[in-house]
Amino acid sequence: MRFFIGITPPETISKKIISFQKSFLNNDVPNLVEPHITVKSTGGLTEDKLWLPKIESAIKSFSEFQISFEEVGNFDENIIFLKPAFSQELINLHKTLFDAAGPYYKDPTKKYFENDQYHPHLTLGAIKWGLTKKDIVEMVKRAELELKNLPAFKVNSIRIYQENAEKKSWNMILDIQFGRKF
Repeated sequence: MRFFIGITPPETISKKIISFQKSFLNNDVPNLVEPHITVKSTGGLTEDKLWLPKIESAIKSFSEFQISFEEVGNFDENIIFLKPAFSQELINLHKTLFDAAGPYYKDPTKKYFENDQYHPHLTLGAIKWGLTKKDIVEMVKRAELELKNLPAFKVNSIRIYQENAEKKSWNMILDIQFGRKF
């Protein structure tokens, strides 16, 4: 059983992203998980959930902040994503969750891209999830037009996802609100 932690956009933005993703018929991403920005990947989030109280405690120190998307990006031209505009609050949130989930093992392959390797993104599609190279080229062009004016949104919670190995998807299991309010 694996877990990860993300931030979900509001429903209006998520619906637009899902509609865009589904317009590419071979794109499995919308069938795997809802739109989200990964804040803490699976490393260190063990099946025993001993990390959960630490995460809940760490979140108490956070206040609401805003996120907007600035551009379309890619990883090795195989994964297409929306890149959030730089947010020190988002970086701080990641580092806090990374530290809280410890003890953390060394990641020599950089598989999880965490801590100083953290690269916030919202995945739109990928070759490993059904797209072709031609789809990737088209997705970038269309995303730059169709998703460029998504509004900024407030972040006041994180969402914990659990893998459903049978369905090969991820399900939301818990939302945790930030502790400080304005």
